Amino acid sequence: MIRRPPRSTQGVSSAASDVYKRQAQQGQLFTVVIQIKKSLFNQEGDLLVTELLPAGFEIEDAVISPPSLSSVGIFKESDMKPDYQANMDDRFVAHFEDRWYSNEKALLKYVVRAVYTGEVQIGGAHIEHMYAPEINGRSGSARALVIER
Repeated sequence: MIRRPPRSTQGVSSAASDVYKRQAQQGQLFTVVIQIKKSLFNQEGDLLVTELLPAGFEIEDAVISPPSLSSVGIFKESDMKPDYQANMDDRFVAHFEDRWYSNEKALLKYVVRAVYTGEVQIGGAHIEHMYAPEINGRSGSARALVIER
């Protein structure tokens, strides 16, 4: 199962700051959170998570202090961590090499900035086993409107 609850840069999930349900102002920052939970009984490794960025958004690498997710109660130290993670021009990618056991979960986060105005389609995050593509999952997609500041 893969889920992506959007959060503002303060880590708060609220309709007023929710880019996935409402609108964003040009220049506004958002923390994208991807929650992954194992739902099959087999023990698979080599899972790849990809999420394409919507047009008009860029991954913000220059955030001095990225928001903490432990304060909002959705992150635990026991959660799995990716072996590889990359912020690319058009997508976010994470790879989990280790095996996943029953009820294990992971939490990924990165910060995006609304750069260009217009209506955008926000695609879903996708996870799949690298050598067994029938093992996969996808979060929902939505539309958003980026307005001028």
